[in-house]
Amino acid sequence: MTAEQIRLDDAVEKAMGECLSRLTPIEADFVRECLLRRMTYAEFSAKWGLPSEPLTEFKVGTLVKLKGILATKGIFGMGDLL
Repeated sequence: MTAEQIRLDDAVEKAMGECLSRLTPIEADFVRECLLRRMTYAEFSAKWGLPSEPLTEFKVGTLVKLKGILATKGIFGMGDLL
């Protein structure tokens, strides 16, 4: 892993971490487990007991909400984290 990749990973984790308090517990867990730690959607679905159709709606809603929270911090893309 290059120094730039490490910096980007650290920046993403920091930015996401600052947003978690503005999400519901299940949304925050989704961000932590599926976006930062790479838990599969199937594992997350089993953990929270979500069937696939509600999980799809949940993922979309959570990502839209996270995008809005990041935008309030001036983060619109990966380039804003470097």
